[in-house]
Amino acid sequence: MSETMSGASEFRGKDVLGKAPQQSVLNVLRMSCADAMQRPDFAERLQDIKQKFYERDFDGIFLEPSNLSVYTAQYVPRRALCYYDLFSHPQLQSILLTRPRILCLGAGSGSELLGITAACCQILSDNTHPITIHSQDYAD
Repeated sequence: MSETMSGASEFRGKDVLGKAPQQSVLNVLRMSCADAMQRPDFAERLQDIKQKFYERDFDGIFLEPSNLSVYTAQYVPRRALCYYDLFSHPQLQSILLTRPRILCLGAGSGSELLGITAACCQILSDNTHPITIHSQDYAD
């Protein structure tokens, strides 16, 4: 978004993500997760997370702060692109234009938020009404 003379933000829609929206989403995540991916214990921590998924020990994954950045770096990019693709379908885009209220439940809904927001950038304009997204985290 850019600022106008009055200080209000001007929505730029499709310009935000450019001609390769999926790559733009991945680039944002790559920059955001760079530190986590460079952790010396990344592979070890990831293996521990996978084991905890197998054991259905979700508290062991999501209530352990040292797991969160590794989980984010490993799983959020794929999930964000999945949600982006899903909400880019014409049927769902027509729903996004109706000012829906979207509720995201789970152990961090950053993937959903990023994917839906990226899909909205493809269709929304300055005169489109806002979408309300409520995100309820597993640990809240």
